[in-house]
Amino acid sequence: MNKDSLFDQCDVCISSAEDIGWLDVYANAKGREIIQATFPTLSIERTERKELLPEVKMPQGWSIACLHLPNMMKKCPAHKLMQLKADPDNRLNIYGRRLAVTQFA
Repeated sequence: MNKDSLFDQCDVCISSAEDIGWLDVYANAKGREIIQATFPTLSIERTERKELLPEVKMPQGWSIACLHLPNMMKKCPAHKLMQLKADPDNRLNIYGRRLAVTQFA
């Protein structure tokens, strides 16, 4: 699968940054609803700016949000992220894993 066909396979794509807790979250309309439902009391800013990762060609209707999950979790204690036990470090972005395994009914 090439990097552009990934958008055909999912509603949310998560890319972790080198800084712990920062994530680039690409989402279509359904994915944006899911991310918003994870943090119901926060307003999540999204952009269709492609200069963040110019090599990635987002399809029409997709947008990106740069999120700092530790801050979002503090601001929204009622968040719906799954609990995982692990220490965040440079080898494992535990925040990205928590977002990735969160499920919604």
